[in-house]
Amino acid sequence: MSCLTVSRLNDIARQALNLAFDEDVWVVGEIHGLKMHSQSSHLYFDLVEKPSHGKEQYIAKVSCAFFKGAYTRWQGILAKQGIPFLDLTDGLEVKVKAKVDLYAKEGRFQIIIQEIDPSYSLGFIAKKRMQTIETLKGLGVMDKNKKLPLPYPAVRIGLITSKGSAAYNDFMSILKKSEYAFDVKLYNAYMQGEATIAEIIKGIKKLESMPGLDAIVITRGGGAKTDLIYFDDIELCKAIAKSKLPVITGIGHEIDVSVADLVAFAHMVTPTDVARFLVDRVAEFLDQVEELGSELIDVSREMIYAQKARQEEIARSIAYIAQRWVFGEIDRVKTLARTAESSVSSAIASHANRITRMQEGIVLVARYQIIGQKQQIRQLFAYIKQGFKTNLSQGKVLVEKISSLLDSMDPKVVLARGYSITLDKKGKSIKKTEDIALGDRITTLLYKGKIKSLVEEKES
Repeated sequence: MSCLTVSRLNDIARQALNLAFDEDVWVVGEIHGLKMHSQSSHLYFDLVEKPSHGKEQYIAKVSCAFFKGAYTRWQGILAKQGIPFLDLTDGLEVKVKAKVDLYAKEGRFQIIIQEIDPSYSLGFIAKKRMQTIETLKGLGVMDKNKKLPLPYPAVRIGLITSKGSAAYNDFMSILKKSEYAFDVKLYNAYMQGEATIAEIIKGIKKLESMPGLDAIVITRGGGAKTDLIYFDDIELCKAIAKSKLPVITGIGHEIDVSVADLVAFAHMVTPTDVARFLVDRVAEFLDQVEELGSELIDVSREMIYAQKARQEEIARSIAYIAQRWVFGEIDRVKTLARTAESSVSSAIASHANRITRMQEGIVLVARYQIIGQKQQIRQLFAYIKQGFKTNLSQGKVLVEKISSLLDSMDPKVVLARGYSITLDKKGKSIKKTEDIALGDRITTLLYKGKIKSLVEEKES
């Protein structure tokens, strides 16, 4: 038996492979561990076959090399055919045309890729997207996040993005320029590559546990169509759909909409658009507060005037009723006196002594009746006086409550909380940049004092 060197062994194995695979073959698998050589720009990755079920990560894999020359030629073919650029990424299933080879120096079995079928990968992306949508519909959670209430305004924001990225800087820049009191809690996450899905899911759970947040924002910069494959993942989309907080996405794709966008409370094209959406809601809220404040002042004044008129009407009614009652009692006493006088006069002619006794009795009866009527009049006046005091007291309490409410709506109170009011040269409140022009003089009212400025630059 002959003894072979390692290099000779590998050469023989390589020749055997070349004989067994004398032509290029098509191989289907999922890209994993994609990396580009820093000097040669060759692409290297593993092509793996995943099981249809079970917990295994893969059941087979093969090393792949996509050399720079072949990669460049393949891109040129796509461009000539008018096919959108296909950006290779981890997790993307591809169909590759390759040469089976053995790298003799390392004794490593591999395939050398010549080209990749773009229609297969684009079809895989579309298929995975539809499977995710159908699964979410079957679970009944497709619109679950959309039904959550978004506080008005939403200023306590949980942000999932990569710290220091363009997406992060664009989003934060808009919020800072607004000068509104936004409170942003950042979850620093990988937003590209295999770790994207797990990072975002972890970020959602982390931010959900923080008390007081109004919403979660998931944002990243733009990228290739294949980048959306992570945002079509079923587990990621379920985490968004089932989130306890409204989720707003700004993933950076102007044309394509991911499944994550579809299940979110709302989605915008860019991180800047998400930030402007939040800023606009705060501005609308403050405008409504100002309008409601003016309406409250008007309504309060009307209520005070109406209550005052009502109290005056009640007082007039009480005085009128008391006056009628007193006059009626006086007429009644007069009638009794006249009746008594007539009876006495008719009896005097025949019974002088009897008339004298009757006169004394009548006078005594009349005196008791008058005393009794006076007592009733005093009681009525006491009742009227007490009722009038009660109404006045209730009216005073109502006036004090309304006055306190008016005081709380005083612009000075709003200024004392750190807000300011900017006026144009006519003294009118400025609500949007279109109300002023470059070179205009403006005045900013603070809680204590004011600042006069000249407009040199403005942003919409």
